Amino acid sequence: MSVRRCRTAVAMAAFLVALGAVAAHGQEAAGEEPTAPFGEDLTVTATRLPVAAETTGRAIAVLTAEELARHPVHSLPELLQLLPGLDVARRGPFGIQADLSARGSSFEDVLVLLDDVPISNPQTGHHNLDLPVPVAAIARVEVLYGPGAALYGGNASGAVVRIVTRRPPAAGVRAGVTLLAGGHSLAGAEGELSAAGQRTGRHSLYATRSESTGWRRGTEFDQTSLWYRGEAGPVELVAGVSDRDFGAWRFYSDRYPDEREETGMRFVRGAWAGHAGRGRLHLRLGWREHRDLFQLDRARPELATNRHRTRVGDGEAAWSGKLGRGGELEAGIGWRQERLSSDSLGDRERERLHAFAAWARDGERGSWRGALFVERVAGEWEVHPSLAVSVPLHRGRLRFAAASAYRVPSFTELYYRDPAIEGNPGLAPERSLTVEGGYELEIGGWLAGGTLFHRDGRDLVDFVRPPGGEVFRALNVREVVARGCELTAARALPHSLELSLGYAHLEASGPAPAGTSRYVFDLLRHHLVVRLAGPGPRGFSWAASLAAGERTGQPSYARLDLRLAREIPSIAGLELFVEGQNLTAARYRERGGLEMPGRWLWAGVGWWPREGESR
Repeated sequence: MSVRRCRTAVAMAAFLVALGAVAAHGQEAAGEEPTAPFGEDLTVTATRLPVAAETTGRAIAVLTAEELARHPVHSLPELLQLLPGLDVARRGPFGIQADLSARGSSFEDVLVLLDDVPISNPQTGHHNLDLPVPVAAIARVEVLYGPGAALYGGNASGAVVRIVTRRPPAAGVRAGVTLLAGGHSLAGAEGELSAAGQRTGRHSLYATRSESTGWRRGTEFDQTSLWYRGEAGPVELVAGVSDRDFGAWRFYSDRYPDEREETGMRFVRGAWAGHAGRGRLHLRLGWREHRDLFQLDRARPELATNRHRTRVGDGEAAWSGKLGRGGELEAGIGWRQERLSSDSLGDRERERLHAFAAWARDGERGSWRGALFVERVAGEWEVHPSLAVSVPLHRGRLRFAAASAYRVPSFTELYYRDPAIEGNPGLAPERSLTVEGGYELEIGGWLAGGTLFHRDGRDLVDFVRPPGGEVFRALNVREVVARGCELTAARALPHSLELSLGYAHLEASGPAPAGTSRYVFDLLRHHLVVRLAGPGPRGFSWAASLAAGERTGQPSYARLDLRLAREIPSIAGLELFVEGQNLTAARYRERGGLEMPGRWLWAGVGWWPREGESR
């Protein structure tokens, strides 16, 4: 980072930490004890088996609905930016479109699980976060850093992000609504209506809508999402719909900046679980459709207007149960059918068959986690294992893990062609091997941890523009080695204050192709995230988050987001709030040629009668 920006980021981080320390000192002086650390008794399932987070042998991060409600986040990309080590490269605010990568992977290599359904768009990973789930419907988000191919198959060499939506209430009615308005003609609404009956089952319906004229030419947006979840005995059904229409200024091309895009997502998943022998049997079926209309130049649609329709159907059957003394096993088989109809990519189809096993064993001397995934895709067999070990050491746990991963190229990487981008049908699959080690400990009321990782990637897919050229062409980069570290610290302070800090460093080396690399060497090299939240006097509450970063070839930045809210005691669940993003008015880019918006403020009112039920 430049000296000036570095000093700014450090000063702001120090201010937030000092604010929490002052509050802690004041409460401790009054005889009030700090509350328990954040990670106590935390169970995660991103590793397939529900196990204690501290025994996974892997770097894990979790965000709960309560944490999300405190911060000014209204989309999945924004909430993921609360976590260090995730490179959430947005092309616009409020979840319009974003690329998600981690540990030097591309945006195609982070797998998103939506209620345990793997979401990877075979057309392009640019749409992997184009999901129909509102933030109010999210119960928790788990992030498994590093490869997840041995657990879930391809497209998971960088990380696995598991989104768990909120269950309907067990009885009665639950409802809530949020309305907001602000700068750049921003208007938004979010609501929930849930009910349960002895004969009718449990049902929840969420809806959200937002629109804005944009912060500059070509950045307007209009989007709507609906989300449903229902349960009746052992049967569960979830469904979602989303539609987005937005200006895509310089999303993919500097030569043709005035781009435009429309996307739509339809999602359905059914599941059943019941006892089978000494364990449980889980059955899941899913279907989803994604539509994409893209214009390279909205003033000249005849230049390049592409229509894509992607349909994916999948299913999985799995058994889980005890394995000997202190052991657990989950094993199963699955199927996935991918189809694409496109006027630029043609009609494409791909079928995938897989089998997997994941096991866990805990003992006094440590915990072992293993997994194996076997898949037949594109006429080839892929076999990928993983192993993780964690052992108690002094006041913490020492852990080690190793895993391989792979990914077959997307249809866009293989077949796309327009005046700015050209695919390559001869691309080879990506492969990687990652090893990592880390240590977590609890000391002085702090829960702290650190991870070192080394990722050896082969045949990584990139788009490269040769010197003097104008077209980015897809090719395999033979070898790229990524190394880095991730540091975290969290403390629950007195008087319900919560402080968390995270830093990630990443570097990559390898024989870079001649010309301009679009993705493989575009890294978020330094990433700092500081979060502080707590109550204030007279019913006020507040939350602040600082994100500072430095991306390859770009100046560093420091962005501060803030939420201030006040409860209205006379009406249960009613609050007024003011929120702001990028209060530092930092000038920076996350992806593409578009500079992110400067200072943006809005205000609103929320009514959620049951405390802690939603935002």
